[in-house]
Amino acid sequence: MRNHVCLCRKALGWSQETLGQLAGVSKYYIGQIERGISRPSYDTADELSDLLMVPMEVLFPTGEPIHPNVEEALVMAFLAEGLRARLSPEHQRELKRLYADIRGKKL
Repeated sequence: MRNHVCLCRKALGWSQETLGQLAGVSKYYIGQIERGISRPSYDTADELSDLLMVPMEVLFPTGEPIHPNVEEALVMAFLAEGLRARLSPEHQRELKRLYADIRGKKL
């Protein structure tokens, strides 16, 4: 199952262990989800969606990407929806750095 858990987790500066603890699952299970080896239950997917502040349908897309560059679209979604106000200044910088890397620029 293709998903964007790893990208969103890293944008927040979280380790697999941190996300696992917050979601009530192991870091190994988070790794399996990120690699598409394991498919989370609806409840786990919903919890990950809440924790990562990304709609479940974006985190776990079932069809074609909604944007030619999905990573850029996810970063833009964070910025456009005003979620960066909920992030620490350090995480905001990391998100901007990620966006710049995707766009091939340095901030």
